[in-house]
Amino acid sequence: MLAAIVFLTSLQSGMGPTLPPLSSPDVHRAFQIVAEHTEKGQFDQAKAKLKLLPHFAVTYVWDDSKLPTNLRAEWIKVRDEAFKSVTNRVPGLSIKPSANAAIKFSFEKTLAADPASGLPRGIALFYSEVPTETRMEAVIGIERGNPTEKTSAISLHNEIVYALGSYLGLNSGPYLGSMMGRSNLQMQFQSNPDPNELNAINMIQEAVRKMTVGVEKKQALKPAIPSASFDPAIIERGPVIQGTPIEFSVQVTNLGNATLQFKVVPDCGCMTASPAPAIAPGSSVAVPVKIDTKEIVGDFNKHIMLFSNDSEKPLQIFPIHVRTIPRYRFLTNEPSVLIIDNKSLDTEFFMASPAKQPLEITSVEVQGNPGTATFEPWSGTMADPALNEPAQKREGYRIKVSLGEPQVNGRSAATVLVKTSDPKFPLLRYVIFAQKGIAAMPASIFFGELGQAEREASFILTRPNKPFKIQKIDSDSSFVDAVAVPINGEAEYKIKCTYSGKAPLGDFRATLTIHTNDSKQPLIRVPVMGIVK
Repeated sequence: MLAAIVFLTSLQSGMGPTLPPLSSPDVHRAFQIVAEHTEKGQFDQAKAKLKLLPHFAVTYVWDDSKLPTNLRAEWIKVRDEAFKSVTNRVPGLSIKPSANAAIKFSFEKTLAADPASGLPRGIALFYSEVPTETRMEAVIGIERGNPTEKTSAISLHNEIVYALGSYLGLNSGPYLGSMMGRSNLQMQFQSNPDPNELNAINMIQEAVRKMTVGVEKKQALKPAIPSASFDPAIIERGPVIQGTPIEFSVQVTNLGNATLQFKVVPDCGCMTASPAPAIAPGSSVAVPVKIDTKEIVGDFNKHIMLFSNDSEKPLQIFPIHVRTIPRYRFLTNEPSVLIIDNKSLDTEFFMASPAKQPLEITSVEVQGNPGTATFEPWSGTMADPALNEPAQKREGYRIKVSLGEPQVNGRSAATVLVKTSDPKFPLLRYVIFAQKGIAAMPASIFFGELGQAEREASFILTRPNKPFKIQKIDSDSSFVDAVAVPINGEAEYKIKCTYSGKAPLGDFRATLTIHTNDSKQPLIRVPVMGIVK
């Protein structure tokens, strides 16, 4: 998340106030319109255009004439809660209805598709530069998504909060959960202003105050237009051995006429960018960036984000591509799940490492399932499907594992701990999944809260590479039944469990008994749980 930074607006001699990062192009445009009138000595027009700037006494119109009647009361309640969530966090902000409003909220069944996602827009904003008209209209889709469904209360809350932030001068942001982070899909968590957005809102209001003073004093103010240029536009590094740090610098240049305030933010925790000072017009700053490649295997594609007060592009995103040579790879020819039936199981896997920088194993041991492991030097030809590499010559170690019989039926995991001499990779883990008999995944069904409506859940009954048949399924509750659907021949079934919605209030418990044709495992019992409210 963008770290909190305090930016001061300025009203230098002959220059309009500089807006902070996170400010939208629309609010920059409004300030430029006012400043351009002052430059021309048109102070009456400049005073009238001050209405285009965002103010803390927000007025609105709520036009729900296109909303279905049964939604109107509910959506007004969501609106009021959204307003309150913002005013509680922005001291001095008020939101009141008015016929001569700054914001108009209206609704359409669905909105035009967003070219970036192909999904119907959840909200569309329209700005007017005529002072006597509504400054911004926010049109919210009654339905959203593909296939479309009614906009949820959370999504409506977030669109209203987003509209308020847009009116107050904020630009769209990448972080869901923040005021300006949103999606055209249904959103799962309520959005509220974060500290950086609150700081920007206050800085924009300070700029409004200073611009108002400048107009009242009839000062000729040149529009403040910071402009950020980022070099290089595409960053490519490597190949390097995994674990080798990558360091480089990116250059940010201010091509505008006012101070550029900015921060470089990588979109991955493996990258860090050093803080940088504001940039005067015509100047540049080199920002050091460091990438920790310890967790990067093969190709790595991420982005660097430039948050700035650029008047046209407040958020710029630049791709970064890094390639590493893996420090090690675990390879195997075995299936992903090994079957153990009343006996121990011997298996093996291989650890390959670069020939010019081999990784030395010092010891191996097995945790989880009972078992032992040994290792020996190895060279051979193997493919690496996970990295789309064909069979090729590789070197490293062969690790042999002997697993004992699990104590109970089902699927379990054995972890092989591989200790190495490399201080950057001192302990590696390789997981072997072993299964005894037929396994239910998950081993139980938990419905959570149940009401008076029918509910469905499912689990998988599986035994890879060894088919079995389900003969019937019994339930000890009249409120639950289940059916089996083959999904992988007779080696795997999906068990669909249906709750009728008629159980009494309180804890709900039932057991499904699955009858199979396996003489060693003729009955498999799966608990079903929930709470009826």
